[in-house]
Amino acid sequence: MAKQLSAAECTMILKQGTFNRFIGAMEGDEFECKAEPYRLDDKRQKFEFAKDVSSFANARGGVIIIGLETERDAVLSGDVVMAQRLLDEGIINISKYHDVLISWLYPNLQTTPEVKWFPSHTDRSKGVFAISIDNQPSQWRPFLITKSVEPDGTQSATMFGYAERQLDRSVPMGVQQLHLLIRDGLRAEAGNTMLSERVEIPTSVVPIPVEETRPDTSPHDTRSVRDATYTAELFNKVGPSRIESALTTANLDGSPAFVLTAVPDQPTNIPDLFLRRSAVVKVMENPPHLRYAGFSPDAGSDSRIIGGELRRTLIPGHRILELWRDGTLIFAQIGSEDGLSWGNKVPDAYKINQLALIETTLQFVTMAGDLYRHARPAPAKIQFWIELRRMMKRDKNAMLTSGIIEDFGMGDLKLAPKQAVSRTITVQSDQPAGRTAFTLVAEIYRWFGFDDDDIPYTDEAAEGRIISPQMIIDLHKK
Repeated sequence: MAKQLSAAECTMILKQGTFNRFIGAMEGDEFECKAEPYRLDDKRQKFEFAKDVSSFANARGGVIIIGLETERDAVLSGDVVMAQRLLDEGIINISKYHDVLISWLYPNLQTTPEVKWFPSHTDRSKGVFAISIDNQPSQWRPFLITKSVEPDGTQSATMFGYAERQLDRSVPMGVQQLHLLIRDGLRAEAGNTMLSERVEIPTSVVPIPVEETRPDTSPHDTRSVRDATYTAELFNKVGPSRIESALTTANLDGSPAFVLTAVPDQPTNIPDLFLRRSAVVKVMENPPHLRYAGFSPDAGSDSRIIGGELRRTLIPGHRILELWRDGTLIFAQIGSEDGLSWGNKVPDAYKINQLALIETTLQFVTMAGDLYRHARPAPAKIQFWIELRRMMKRDKNAMLTSGIIEDFGMGDLKLAPKQAVSRTITVQSDQPAGRTAFTLVAEIYRWFGFDDDDIPYTDEAAEGRIISPQMIIDLHKK
């Protein structure tokens, strides 16, 4: 199983010089690797360095190690350290690194990052560099990148940016978020509002309209039922708008995307959605995982209430998860090599990572079941949607192979008939997650032209063919 290292654990390994212990570790929210030093004579590399350091400073700190080579792992949703690339001590001008941070970040970091060379215990003439970023005082955040680099490599001092470490990525904040941050700051100065520590991208909240199709109520109905203005039939009218809004919010509206949606097939309500410490919020912020670094509908652990209608977690440009008070659950992630096609080794097409497709779907269905147990009333049936959008690269549709992930497998390889597909199923809410996930995934495999027998990670059960959680765990113990 891939290791996950904290900044403190990294520091201990660095001091001991036992760099082989980094092999097999996965980058995370406190740990990043670079095979080579930043080339600070290049403005793009200066920007990259400032972005990486500020993203840790805007989170809770971390360490960047230079001299470790990583590779995307098709089984794990992250980059894993594969080799050492030990460096000479004099290869980096440490003062130049500090100068870049002073001139490219505002305000200055309250604790200057340490840039230090650590020798290997096997060869004291070779080693790695580590840039250690302390957890900065919250009152000084955010740390902004004060300059930008134009496509032609020229530097502009009239633009600035913000990045924050989320999972294993330095995620830049979009212009809409920065606009809100400044706007709300000005309002706070005028005494009209308080500036929150973090703001969401604005989005058009799409409520379900109250229509004549709303079910009749009686004096015996609970208030939550009477207030529910939602049925799966109504969702067919506004659901696409909600999905499009989610994709736009996540900056995925023009990108290849993988979308999963769940909707109760009757009026319901999620009464604990707006309680910070409720079980519902805990599930949203910590979706179920089968295994460490496995694929799941995880979109970050900091959820926000939007317009009093929904709760959202978000990693801009990568993933979004939304739960509406009426029970609509939407997950979307990028469909490229950074998401559904993780570990893609085909340069001219998106090759779908079958484990990412199957495991994420299974965990989404499991999460929906966990959430709907808190709905009032609990739905008897659930409609699920599975969608692929804009899955085309260089005029070539996406590819999918049969068999398990093992160096991307040697199974039969097929091209999608189109660049997009949308399928829906309705199931009893108490149907096992493995069976529901199989039914959803089978729609995609059949669309590619595969038989159900070609779908990996499946087993026979009393309820029919299922996606087997244990098979995924047993086959990919890393």
